[in-house]
Amino acid sequence: MKVILSRKGLDSTYCDIANLCINNTELVMLPIMSKNNTATYRDLSLCENPTTSNVVEQIFNHSKTINTDTHCHVDPNLINFYNVDSFLGSLGQVNSSQAHLLNQGVSVGDIFIFFGLFKDCNTSQSEVKVFKSKSKHIIFGYLQIGEIVYPNSLSNKERHDYESRYPWLKLHPHWNNEIEDFSNDKNNCIYIARETCTFDNSIKGYGTFNFDKDLVLTKFGERPPTHWELPKELQDLKLSYHNENSQKKDYFQSALRGQEFVIEECSQAEQWAIELIKRYAKR
Repeated sequence: MKVILSRKGLDSTYCDIANLCINNTELVMLPIMSKNNTATYRDLSLCENPTTSNVVEQIFNHSKTINTDTHCHVDPNLINFYNVDSFLGSLGQVNSSQAHLLNQGVSVGDIFIFFGLFKDCNTSQSEVKVFKSKSKHIIFGYLQIGEIVYPNSLSNKERHDYESRYPWLKLHPHWNNEIEDFSNDKNNCIYIARETCTFDNSIKGYGTFNFDKDLVLTKFGERPPTHWELPKELQDLKLSYHNENSQKKDYFQSALRGQEFVIEECSQAEQWAIELIKRYAKR
């Protein structure tokens, strides 16, 4: 079983909002902006907690660069953003990122561990205080691959069969070329989650994590987000897009480019991912 550290969600490169860590309790991953998609943030159920939804709405209202009518790329989908029936978590990938996953031999049964750029958001009564600390990389969710689909290689009948099995696919930006044009990309791919994990059928094959300090990758202190304190289980393992020079004197320098970091396949990495999911996955 391979484990992939996958960087996803909104960051502050193009706007003044990142993913949110609310009251050091709840992690909210916000899909990235996209001019080509028909979905807007207003169309989505961004949070599983109604109270948190109100907080997120206030944050959008205070932003100078993004609002609830901004279009977004709804991917990965780990919490059923559209509230549709028969939902399974999914991740779309294309271009060089998908080529990298393919070259690394990622396949059914492997596990994505998602991380992203987060900023703290503290609430007290009706007041919302956000961005009071530096941004940091935090692990927020997971997906165990149950099926890998290449939409552009399917016949019309095969597409119809998939849509019958997974009605929510019609809303996926990597499936519906009318939403975002992936029609000329042969390696346009969708990873569909298992219903339950192979190592524990009481746990969904996809989902998000409850916040814990152990999920923070960025080294504690006044550090750039890419200065990591790698989990001890991963410190001696190879990580794609990185080399021996990535380990500095007192931190691990994570790659500034690249979305998918594949950990060398071994029982140590596999057990780390399994224990992470068992301990922190929302039930």
